[in-house]
Amino acid sequence: MNKIKHCLECGKVFHITSPAMNAKRYCSSTCRIKHNKNKTRISIRRCAYCGKEYVATHTRHVSKFCCEKHKYYSRLESNLKSVRKYQQKYTLPTKQAWLGNSNLKSHLKSENWSDELRMVQNELKRLRIKGMK
Repeated sequence: MNKIKHCLECGKVFHITSPAMNAKRYCSSTCRIKHNKNKTRISIRRCAYCGKEYVATHTRHVSKFCCEKHKYYSRLESNLKSVRKYQQKYTLPTKQAWLGNSNLKSHLKSENWSDELRMVQNELKRLRIKGMK
């Protein structure tokens, strides 16, 4: 069964030999790629950072920001919010930080206090506490 079709990109005639290839619309993969590159959707969007309206041209990716700088600043703000949330959770009202995470155990079973001291010092360094009095 031979079927004749016209390429949607270049208009060249090509033959289809099997029924499974009925959905084929282009004569080659280069024509298919060219045709898909020419498809761009244009929409008016509002920037999630500054609120200014901008024209978004995209093929697959849907943008939220008017420029790369605002995308970067938005990511910085969200990181800062999560850091502040973490700091509030692990800070006492007297502005002293809680020591401890999964690396710092409540006590060691052995009598080796140097290992525990080293873990406490690493934890102090992680929390950026200069020294204990």
